[in-house]
Amino acid sequence: MIDSRSVTRFAILVSLGIAASAAAQEPKATPAPDQPAAAQGSPEETLKGLLLKRTGTTWILSDETSVLKDIRDARDLYRRVAQGMMNQQQVAAEAGRQKMEMGQLREQSSLLQQQVTQYDQQLAQTPGGNPLYDAQRDQLNNERNQVVGALNQLNNRLNQLEREDRDKDRNRDQDPALLLNAEVSEAREKYMQSVYDLRKSVDALLSKYSELAKKPEVNQALEAISASTKSKHRLGPSKPLLEAIKQLEKAEGSVQSDSITLHKESGVYHLYANLNKVPTKMVFDTGAGLTTISAKLAQKIGVKPLPTDQPVTLKTADGTEIQTKIQTIPSIRVGKFSVANVECAVMPEDKGDVDPLLGQSFFKHFNVDFRPDAGRLSLKRLQTETDAENKAVAGSGTEFGSEPSATAPATGKGTTKGRKPARPSRPTLRGKKPATPKAATPAGSSDGAEPAPN
Repeated sequence: MIDSRSVTRFAILVSLGIAASAAAQEPKATPAPDQPAAAQGSPEETLKGLLLKRTGTTWILSDETSVLKDIRDARDLYRRVAQGMMNQQQVAAEAGRQKMEMGQLREQSSLLQQQVTQYDQQLAQTPGGNPLYDAQRDQLNNERNQVVGALNQLNNRLNQLEREDRDKDRNRDQDPALLLNAEVSEAREKYMQSVYDLRKSVDALLSKYSELAKKPEVNQALEAISASTKSKHRLGPSKPLLEAIKQLEKAEGSVQSDSITLHKESGVYHLYANLNKVPTKMVFDTGAGLTTISAKLAQKIGVKPLPTDQPVTLKTADGTEIQTKIQTIPSIRVGKFSVANVECAVMPEDKGDVDPLLGQSFFKHFNVDFRPDAGRLSLKRLQTETDAENKAVAGSGTEFGSEPSATAPATGKGTTKGRKPARPSRPTLRGKKPATPKAATPAGSSDGAEPAPN
């Protein structure tokens, strides 16, 4: 006899088995697709996953934004340099006008002083004691006083200019020209460094584009997007970046550099330069303000003294002061760089054949990197006008845009190239010899006049 409780347990087990079997036979429900997960496989998301973003129909790397910003910053630096160099030219032109005026005033003062001396000699030869001679002496004195008045006027102006010159020497730390030179030099160095850095950034960016172009998934994604939008999509670089790269190439052409070998002799570094096409070994000294040459070398390279040469006092290492004059070397070439119209101090002949020294009047046109351990000198120059003019700084003036030449005149046709500044007003009697009164003519002269009786 079967126990009722056993039958119940058996019924329950059968029920569970039937339920399990039915559940096994039912089809499994497919979970609803996750929309975001599906989107991750779209062509757009494939490109975005590779750090590309769409601008128009071009897919570019986000690095382009920073590169284009750096190029805009470099363009601003170039404008600063160009404006600073124009200001330098204006300051130099004003200094040149003042220098020329001082030379002219010295020349005129010397001529007027000679006239005063001639009047004094005639007055000494003109006797007194009768009305005729007294009248002649009065006329000579009046003419002499006019010349002396003109001489005093010239000397006052000359003294004023010389005081201004001395004040500049005493306050060199505040000299606007030196401050401007330092400002331009700093901006020029920043600009040149920015050009070098930009080239590295652009090369790295173009390399990334090259690698992306080789990826099949990139090309497939671009083709899919082009098909769905019915417009041709492409991989960067963008057109703005391509235009900026062209400007960068122009800028790279404007930044020139050269490495110069130095020779050490008795603890002093020397380099070889061409002074007005004459090969010359010179002492290298960026601390010296002026380039210095001997009188013998000046004659050899064709540098001749002029009445307008400005006097200058040089101080040697032992404190000795030497009086000399500033002259101009038509051109100095070091390595591949040439600088026109370099100011120099020509030592007096009694100082002998001193070693020529290349100073800041040449090096101020460059960024100088001196490496004593390597015995080399690196010169960098920013090109902003044509080398055909043989200026200190050369180039097209169109780097990073249509900037004007850094040495263009400030206004229209106001250039002073090839023209001398206007001369200061001259005294009426300049260059005239004092008239010799007939009555004062010595006996036996052609007019046969004789002195009046005592």
